[in-house]
Amino acid sequence: MKIANVILTSQNGGAEQVFLDYLHVFKKLGHEVFAIIKNDSPYEEKTKSLCAAVRKTSNDFGFYDFVAVRNIKKHLEEFQPDVVFSHSGRSTALTRKAVAQIKNKKFFIVAVNHSMNVKRSIGVDLILSVNKEILFKTIELGQDETKSFVMHNATDVSDALEFAPKIDLQKKEEIVIGVIGRFDKIKSFDVAIHALKKLQKLATQQKLNKKFILRIAGSGP
Repeated sequence: MKIANVILTSQNGGAEQVFLDYLHVFKKLGHEVFAIIKNDSPYEEKTKSLCAAVRKTSNDFGFYDFVAVRNIKKHLEEFQPDVVFSHSGRSTALTRKAVAQIKNKKFFIVAVNHSMNVKRSIGVDLILSVNKEILFKTIELGQDETKSFVMHNATDVSDALEFAPKIDLQKKEEIVIGVIGRFDKIKSFDVAIHALKKLQKLATQQKLNKKFILRIAGSGP
């Protein structure tokens, strides 16, 4: 299958990592993978290593960028994919406009939602959301529930045991737990804090000489 993937961001973050993960999986499954990215994307080299072809476009005018629409249209006509995956609202909005201008070709569009800003994905052939809260939002706004699913972010841990340091927690009196993420309610750092308190209480009840420390790294509101 020929699969085109569209993302128009200028940073490295969660959405960009998911985009790269999708490329990796598609390639591993034997599909012919293409990508359309923003001309100043910092993940260009990684994208090229995973795709048969990569094309770039500017996006200086957000959701209403007719130049970006024209470029996406041109690239899709070149690739002739069977499926188009678009990551984030802006990519989905511009991709839908581009596809609408292509005659005599039906593109199956899959929108991947990484945030609650889902309105521009409603009505596409299939929506994948990274959590249930986003999924429910798509259905609330009118997406057919048979065409909207959760696809959680994943981490490749195939080499974790090979590179992880050997630590005997039984011998450690002080155990440090680290959490990394954006400082936002949706990231549920409160769950980590409550879990830490329960761990400490359990250790005390069992008369274990253990002290648990939680360290949180990130930025945001």
